[in-house]
Amino acid sequence: MMMVLMAYLGGFGGTDALIAVVPIGVLFAKKLKLDPICALGVTTFASLIGFGTGPAQQATTQMLMGVTPYSAFFTRLVIMNFFLIVAIVMVMRYVKRIRKNPQASLMYSAGWRPELSDSGAEESQVLKKVEMNWRKIAVIVIFVLQYLVIALYPLMGGDDSLTFDFMIAVMLCTMVIVGLIGGMSFEKLGQSFARGLGSMAFVAFVIGLAKVISLVLGNGNVIHTIVYVLTKPLLALPKSVSSIGLTLIVSIINPLIPSATSKAAILVPIMKPVAQALGMELNQAVVAYQMGDSFTNLLSPLLGWMIGSCVMADVPFAKWFQWVLPKVLIFIALACVIVFLLTVTGWSGVI
Repeated sequence: MMMVLMAYLGGFGGTDALIAVVPIGVLFAKKLKLDPICALGVTTFASLIGFGTGPAQQATTQMLMGVTPYSAFFTRLVIMNFFLIVAIVMVMRYVKRIRKNPQASLMYSAGWRPELSDSGAEESQVLKKVEMNWRKIAVIVIFVLQYLVIALYPLMGGDDSLTFDFMIAVMLCTMVIVGLIGGMSFEKLGQSFARGLGSMAFVAFVIGLAKVISLVLGNGNVIHTIVYVLTKPLLALPKSVSSIGLTLIVSIINPLIPSATSKAAILVPIMKPVAQALGMELNQAVVAYQMGDSFTNLLSPLLGWMIGSCVMADVPFAKWFQWVLPKVLIFIALACVIVFLLTVTGWSGVI
């Protein structure tokens, strides 16, 4: 249940602020006499899986690619849940193994012992009692329902060209309803909306900057050279295999550029003409990019979210790397299979 919660938080609103949840994962692990790696497993591991594969995380990439933001929402929601199930199985297998034999824990050599786990004193400091009332429950239900409505719109015969407009309308209505139920005045509601809108200024700047980069690379014939070098080996392969190549290229670059927005601004102006030269649907290219942009975050020593979580859980990064590397390789292999299937079936990102 903790992993499901964290994956959806990561998938629909993930930021490095979720590091703050790691101490709660540590408390859970201590109560269950599990090692700190399990604490990271049910928190940061799950949230980064949701963040990487979530349907709401690639809107900027889609805009840069020239496709409708949040299109293919339903398909990518299914993909996120598939990887979440795989992640849960991975963590539960590790839990079962160290319950059976504590010495199988990677943290055993670092001094962790199940009999020394005691979270009583820490629990009173970290977990504070919160009273649920009808307002909070209503806000949670309405917030979740808005994404269900957006996902079902194309399935119910909605006009694909109006999907983005429909999404904006649903979110604006949700904002007003949730604000009023939460007891906000119209003035406070407007101020909150303005702050949220202001946070998009950097995204808008990056999109403009990416267009400038495309212009410079295009006019200087630099992009033509890059596209030629990248596509020459890929053009000799079937389109489905070429899409896997794009995923692997992004997977290699991803740990070196931890900022998703910066990475998109750098790579998309190159990937878009590559995808067009290969005859790929642009939404297929977005999924190929997203799959490469997802899992190697868990290995990146440059990602503050990952390193900060290791510090909070008191897990040496070397131990975490040893635990997560085989899982990342499995995730990448599964991602390549998904990208291959979407390409060979001619998926165009309608749903």
